[in-house]
Amino acid sequence: MKANRLLIAGAVAALSLVAVYGGGDSAYVGGEINKRFIGIEGSYVGVEGVTLTDPSANTEGGSLGLRLGAQYNEWRAMIVAEFMKGINSDPDYDRVFLQLDYFFLQDMEIETAGTANPYVGLSGGWIRYEPTGMSDTTGFTYGAQAGCTFTLSDKVDLDVGVRYSWVTENEVDGIAAATIGLHYNY
Repeated sequence: MKANRLLIAGAVAALSLVAVYGGGDSAYVGGEINKRFIGIEGSYVGVEGVTLTDPSANTEGGSLGLRLGAQYNEWRAMIVAEFMKGINSDPDYDRVFLQLDYFFLQDMEIETAGTANPYVGLSGGWIRYEPTGMSDTTGFTYGAQAGCTFTLSDKVDLDVGVRYSWVTENEVDGIAAATIGLHYNY
């Protein structure tokens, strides 16, 4: 069982890298890379959890994350690694996922400082969750997000959004997050 999870997690990671760095002319997104970026994110997270001793075991707090991605015209693909360390007896989790976003009012021809670009998207990946007083569990996470990027300069974007994820393992029902990210375009 654990070997299957590792194999699937490896496949998700490999597909994520292909999606993000697949090359210039890609039928997957229909265009050349407009920009590649690396970034950080901070989130206020609410974890809707279920444990054997407390069926309504919810927790909330902050998480930090790293982002690596590319944007192709109105499409963006990025790999996100997010980490939440519980305080005192609160649970913690780690997750890695691929986020694919569509900028529905995107116009790369006129993007200048101050430009706002709203998006919607889907995500999917892997999660490790450590509920209070229980052993680690792993599973898959999938969800949806919406937000807006703000062009601060030709090298820096600010990304503000919300994300909701469902989890396939029993101890977590869902994860809601309000995120803010900063991207360096290279």
